[in-house]
Amino acid sequence: MKPLIYLSLLLLLISSCKCNTEKKSKKFESIKAKSLARQTRETANDTIEVDPSTLGCLPKAYIHGYDEQEFSPGTFNTITYVYNSSKPDAKIIDTLSFNTSVNILKEYPEFYLVCTIKAKSGYIKKTDLYLNKMFGGADMSYYLVGITTYPQKKDREWGNDCHNSALKFVKIEDKSNKILCTYIDSILGVSYSIKSINSVALKNAKAMFHINYNCMQEIETDEDLFIIDNGKKISKLFLTSSSGDGGDGEGTMIYLPVTLVNGKKIVLAKEGVVSVDPETAKPDIFPYPADCGIPIDELIVVQNWSEEAVEDGKPEYNSDGTAVQTTTITSTTYYRWDGNVLTKVKTIKGK
Repeated sequence: MKPLIYLSLLLLLISSCKCNTEKKSKKFESIKAKSLARQTRETANDTIEVDPSTLGCLPKAYIHGYDEQEFSPGTFNTITYVYNSSKPDAKIIDTLSFNTSVNILKEYPEFYLVCTIKAKSGYIKKTDLYLNKMFGGADMSYYLVGITTYPQKKDREWGNDCHNSALKFVKIEDKSNKILCTYIDSILGVSYSIKSINSVALKNAKAMFHINYNCMQEIETDEDLFIIDNGKKISKLFLTSSSGDGGDGEGTMIYLPVTLVNGKKIVLAKEGVVSVDPETAKPDIFPYPADCGIPIDELIVVQNWSEEAVEDGKPEYNSDGTAVQTTTITSTTYYRWDGNVLTKVKTIKGK
């Protein structure tokens, strides 16, 4: 029994030492984790084919992006072809209509191996599939989201993946599948995560989405794209970006008006989500500047920040092994959203 206790204590001590020796920047730890997920995903992007005739309708086994929230793939086109192979001489073995759900079983450079609603497996071109189906809210619509243009395979190599992909949104009616509008924007790389900002209080906002993606080219870059539907069209609201290396970094952060649960108060929340700052334990909310002349449901606040590691002759570290850093707000800009157009109003230094 004693040897087991000693072994457990030894393993705990080794684990503790390991934690204290990991000297990593806190802000960019999540970016590195996402990069590892992307790298792992690319290694699965092989060319070893599976004969679809030997497969039944297997459970969904593929996860796109950083989590499987809202992952619900289906067909983008009026007619989508299903092939028996991912090779150039592949034969068509089936067709699927618009907005038909599929299960993605495996990824290839230009194709997905999928299972269809007919319990058949086959290959579909990547650009023919959406990856996310997002509920639209009050008007009972859905948004189909997926990549319709990928970088060339040679450009998707690890360490050089900051190449543009085209991200497409298609808004449809719930029951009829009627296409109401479409929108295409560009992102860096081929992986992204997406979530709805359900409590957004911006004027005329029928729906809003937050798309996050990152890429690596010499340094890590992390970007957040905010897409809005004002009932007339889908458009880009704003793009924030951050990058850093070795404990130093810079970037932008955005505060959006959101309605609290009780529905009676609107606050300016970071990235449109009411959360708590892990360092200060205070709500991550920008105080509404009543003298700015902009109604709170039309106000968007964007801050530029810079971050440096505290050294004083030698690096300093927190108890969890992350580098001690100082963050400085270099400027604050007020924007006005009138329900259709975003206009820059004024910029002030600092907070």
